Amino acid sequence: MPLAPTEFNDKIKRSEKVREKSEKALDRANKATDEGRLNRENRFLKKAARLENRSIKIEERENKKTKKK
Repeated sequence: MPLAPTEFNDKIKRSEKVREKSEKALDRANKATDEGRLNRENRFLKKAARLENRSIKIEERENKKTKKK
């Protein structure tokens, strides 16, 4: 896989990147739950919620930009 996108269509949207990060944090929280580590679980759940909110806001901004064009 090339380091940089070869065409503009290959570029992943920023909102999708942030959403993937939130899913990873949620997976880590679930793993911490299985291990019985409550503080770690809470930390990752809060992080996943913040990232999810951020991805929604970014997606709304991206949609506004495409409508203007």
